[in-house]
Amino acid sequence: MDFWYDIDTPSAEQGECEIASLTVSQVVAHMRQLVQNDSRLANLVVSGEVVGWRIIRGNHAVFTLRDEQSQIGCVMWSTYAREVDDPPSDGEQVYVFGSIRNRKYNQTYTGEFQIHATKIIRRFDKGYWWKQYEETKRKLEVEGLFSEHRKRPLPPFPQRVGLITSIDGAVLHDVIQIARKRNPSVEIFVFPSLVQGEHASESLVRAIRFANSFGVEQPDGSRCMMDVLILARGGGSIEDLWAFNTEQVVRAVATSRIPIVSAIGHETDYTLTDFAADLRAPTPSAAVEMVLPDAEHLLAKVDYLSQRAYRAVESAFATARNSLAMLSERGVFTQPESLLNQARQRVNSFSIRLESASNRFLERNKLLVSSLLEALYQNSPQARLARYREQLLLAALKLDASSHSLNTLTRRLEVLTSRLSQAANLRAERHRNTLVSVSSKLDILNPYAVLQRGYALLRDPFTKHVLSQTKLFVPGQTAEVVLSDGILLVTVEEVKGDASA
Repeated sequence: MDFWYDIDTPSAEQGECEIASLTVSQVVAHMRQLVQNDSRLANLVVSGEVVGWRIIRGNHAVFTLRDEQSQIGCVMWSTYAREVDDPPSDGEQVYVFGSIRNRKYNQTYTGEFQIHATKIIRRFDKGYWWKQYEETKRKLEVEGLFSEHRKRPLPPFPQRVGLITSIDGAVLHDVIQIARKRNPSVEIFVFPSLVQGEHASESLVRAIRFANSFGVEQPDGSRCMMDVLILARGGGSIEDLWAFNTEQVVRAVATSRIPIVSAIGHETDYTLTDFAADLRAPTPSAAVEMVLPDAEHLLAKVDYLSQRAYRAVESAFATARNSLAMLSERGVFTQPESLLNQARQRVNSFSIRLESASNRFLERNKLLVSSLLEALYQNSPQARLARYREQLLLAALKLDASSHSLNTLTRRLEVLTSRLSQAANLRAERHRNTLVSVSSKLDILNPYAVLQRGYALLRDPFTKHVLSQTKLFVPGQTAEVVLSDGILLVTVEEVKGDASA
C-alpha cells in the first residue's frame, strides 16, 4: 500500500524552497563514527545464546547472538574461525569477544551493526529458549498430546483447504500458487494470523478455533467445513518461531476437529506443533504437495485406468465371441436331430433291458409258484387220503388174515379216520392260507400288476434308477414315467416336498 505525504511547496513564481537534509551516506557515516569512537564497543564481551552458526565462503563464520528480548548478528573472520575446533550448537550459551562494527554489503555500509568476533567461549549452560522448549515438550508428551494413536489420516481428495498464516509473508503467495498449479478446483480459505511476536500465540489459537467452527461463510452465504488445515510459516530463528512452541497453540492444534498439517520453517526446524499435528511437512510448499493431489497426475491415472478398462472389456468381448463361435460349431447346434436320435436309442435300449428284466423276474416267480403248488399238492388232503386208503386196503387185507383183531382194527380205523380227517382239514387250511399269502406277495412284487392298478413308476432317464423321494428332484430335471402301456418323458417344474406335510 502506498502512502503519500503532501508538502506545501511554493510555485515557480514564488521561487524554489530547499529543505535542510542529510544524505543516507552521511547518516550511516555519522553512526559509524559514533560507534568507532565509543571505547566500550571497541573491545567487549557479550553473553547470549548462539543460533544459526554456519561457515560461508572464505571460511568465515556467521551466527546470531540473542537473549530473551534482543538479538544481534555476528561474524568471525576466517583467521579466528579456524581456531574454533568445536563449533557451538543452537541454544548454547556463550561469551563472545569482539567489537561492534558497521555492516558492509557490496562495498556499501548499511545502517545495521554486528559483532566482529575474535573469540567464543561456551558457558556450558543450555540456552533459555531450548530450556523452555524441552520443558513444554516433556509436559505435553506426558499428557499424550504427541501420541501417534491420535494422528488422523488426511482426506485423499480434499475440496476445501484452510490456510492459517500471515497475510504479509511470502508463504501465502507460495502456497496459493502451488495449490493453483496442482489442483485448481480446490478452494483455499485463508485464516489470517500473526506468526511472530508477543500476540502471535493468541492470534494462532483464534484462527485455529475459527477454522474449526461449525461453518465458514462463503460469498454466496452458505457455510462449509474445512477438509484439512495447513498451519504455515517461513523459516526463522527459534524465537521467531516461538509462538508455535507455546502450550496454548500446541493444545489448540492437538484438539482440532479438522486434521492439521504443520509446516513451520525449514526442513531442519522442529516446533512442538509438528509433534501435535496430524502430519508434519518440512516446508509450507511441501505441505501443499502432501495435502493436494496433483490434478494432472490424477487425470493421467484416470486415463490409464480407463484405457485398461477399455482393453479389458474388448478382451472380454473377443473371448466371448470366440467362445460363441466355438459353441456354434458343435454338433448340438449344427445337427440337433442327432441328439434326439441318440436319446431315442438310449430309451429303446433301456426299454428292452427293462422288458427283459421283467420277463426274467416273472419266470423266476412262475417257477417258484410251480414248486410251491407241487409241494402244496403233495401235502394236500386228497393226496394224503389216497395214501391212507392204500394203507387201509393193506390193513383190510391184514384183517382178512387176522379176523380175530377185526373189531380192534375197525375201531382203530375209525379213530385214525377221524384224526386223519381233522389233520387233513387243518393241514389244508394252513396250506390254503400260505398260498393266499404267497399269491399276495407275488402280486405285490409284480411291477406290471401295480401299473395295472393305475400307479406309475418314476425313474431317472439315464441311470434307470427308481426315484421315490422328492429330494431326488430339482426344478427343470427330466424323468421317465413308466405306465402300464408305455413310457412318458416329463420335466419337473416345481418340487413341493412331502404331500402329507
